[in-house]
Amino acid sequence: MWLLAITKVACSVLVCLFAGIMASNTSSSIPIPEFDGSDYGYWSIKIQTLLIGKDLWDVVDDGYVEPADWSSLSADDKKAMKECRSKNSLALSHLQAALYRSIFPRIAGCKIAKEAWAMLKAGFQGSDQVKEVKLQTLRIEFENLKMKESEKASDYYVKVKEIVNKMLTLGETLEKAIVIKKILRSLTKKWHHIAVILMETKDLSQMEIDSFIGCLMSHEEMVDDEPVQSSKEEKAFATKEGDSSSNGQGRGRGRGQ
Repeated sequence: MWLLAITKVACSVLVCLFAGIMASNTSSSIPIPEFDGSDYGYWSIKIQTLLIGKDLWDVVDDGYVEPADWSSLSADDKKAMKECRSKNSLALSHLQAALYRSIFPRIAGCKIAKEAWAMLKAGFQGSDQVKEVKLQTLRIEFENLKMKESEKASDYYVKVKEIVNKMLTLGETLEKAIVIKKILRSLTKKWHHIAVILMETKDLSQMEIDSFIGCLMSHEEMVDDEPVQSSKEEKAFATKEGDSSSNGQGRGRGRGQ
């Protein structure tokens, strides 16, 4: 019995160790997104997600301040500050590793991860005034965007989503209901009755965008199938009429003879 118990404990320990190794390997295998100076918003979201996953974003967001006098700190405070310093260095190394050689000099003198992040943000996203100008341009683009007559619902949504994502990288999030209402307002005339039905029967504030787009695509498929079916019916009708006409002419000639 005791041998069986020891075996079970040993197996549990091995399973825990294996799980830990796998988790570590998975985390370390995630590549650091590179930044070449273009599309800062896209890169910033990816690197921020990576830093959060490695438990390093807090030191980038909150910052790290080197103690002026380490000797005045208690043992616990020293331990906490050393951990924070280590996280700062690791976060900074991730930011450095992400930059192309041409971009690296911008943060080469930074010792604090928060400072490096702020310099990159200011240099490539711009000041608050520049950001507001970009946002205003995107708001106008969002409002003026309209669906083309020959455009698929899914293709139009990609255009809308692209603008929404650009606004997100600049710090502005649009609620789902606003995006859905925008799409409904800008659909072509053939969608008018579907738009009315959705607005009258659905709570758009609770509706998921994926479900909404799914409704549009389902309707689109049915509409696309209708001309095919109608064409088949028209051809069948024309064939039937042609046969009837031929038979009628044949009978007429027989009577005449």
